[in-house]
Amino acid sequence: MEIRNLAKNILYRICTELVRRGQCDVLEIDVVHRMFPDIPSKNINESVSWLVARGWLRTEEHRSRVHLTESGRSAMDTWVPSSLQQDCFKPERCHRKQWPHKGGLR
Repeated sequence: MEIRNLAKNILYRICTELVRRGQCDVLEIDVVHRMFPDIPSKNINESVSWLVARGWLRTEEHRSRVHLTESGRSAMDTWVPSSLQQDCFKPERCHRKQWPHKGGLR
């Protein structure tokens, strides 16, 4: 699987997992690895890096948690079928968070 395709699948799965768990914009990276048990960790890490480079995800310094960005949610509007988009709506109780640009987050 191409990094780009895997990355898009990762982004979508992160979004749906956050909705399922009722969390707002943060997920442990180990959970992401468990979502794709048949994919080597190296490929998942490369895909996460690809998503971070585009600004769709942010990671902590040691990449222990990933943060889904507003631009990451917006990017999905262009390639996720509308019938699946409701699985990734931001919960009402979540408010827009401003993540710091320094101090470990990218």
